[in-house]
Amino acid sequence: MPRSPCETMDAFICGICGGQDRYVLSEVDGKTGRPLTTALCLRCAVAQVTPRPDAETLHTFYTQAYRETYKGVHRPKKKHIVRAVRLARERLDWLAPWLAPGARLLDIGAGGGEFVAVARARGFEAEGIEPHAGYAAHARAAYAAPVASAPLDALEPRPTFHLVTAFHVLEHLRDPVAALGRLTQWLTPEGALAIEVPNLLYRYAAPNNTFFAAHLFHFTPQTLAQTAARAGWATQATQVAGDGAVIRAVFRPGASPVELPPASLAAEITALYARRTWGRYLASPRVWRKSLARLGRVAEEYFWSWRCREAQDVIRRLA
Repeated sequence: MPRSPCETMDAFICGICGGQDRYVLSEVDGKTGRPLTTALCLRCAVAQVTPRPDAETLHTFYTQAYRETYKGVHRPKKKHIVRAVRLARERLDWLAPWLAPGARLLDIGAGGGEFVAVARARGFEAEGIEPHAGYAAHARAAYAAPVASAPLDALEPRPTFHLVTAFHVLEHLRDPVAALGRLTQWLTPEGALAIEVPNLLYRYAAPNNTFFAAHLFHFTPQTLAQTAARAGWATQATQVAGDGAVIRAVFRPGASPVELPPASLAAEITALYARRTWGRYLASPRVWRKSLARLGRVAEEYFWSWRCREAQDVIRRLA
């Protein structure tokens, strides 16, 4: 195992397992270029920002500034809506085996409400929770979607949902294990939890496109399952989606052994990020194929943005 490039960092305590041995993967925020330390816990192999911001700072950021910082808007643009609707269709198709007709869904981190709106268009009883006031207001105004503007822990749990979804939420939370534990209170006895997070082992990301201040934790398929097990969830299904950038998993409440990954996983992660350079990235044919595919998706987003006058039109045409 190589030595960490930062031997003067303040005391490290893993936010997942409490381990204290770490290897620094990055010291820069890829979005802003500002200093940001992301360290890999050598015990559980979960990477994380250190030190983590306090709860009040996070609450203010996600309710008032997150969307403005990362998308530059207070409410989604039409191209963002087209992208979100396309993703909602894909996610609902993935979740079809877990959804009976008329099932009740709760989408945590609902964004502009497109997943909730598409699910309702398909006959499900769906609602959402979104901390950002502008995006939650857009969901209610554009789709009449029941999306509450509040953090999850500020709401009274209702154990009435057959499926709870959290797409690209877990990596933003200060205490993922505690948050996962609370989600059991929203499910019916036969209910399930679906999670989507970025894949730390993704091999084709640009060198500046992995570590950000808003992403407090980084998972692999193995460490996501391990984190869920700590909160009382048993893994039902896992897949690495797309070209490997995203992990999707379904869990049910239940005891599951917490198995620490082998040391080889931490070694694989550190080796991956030690090799990541702009030269290798730009020399990869797969990267250029991915860029061409992205151009096609962007063209599709602009086409439907032009064809659809209102956000609701996107739902009607594409859902």
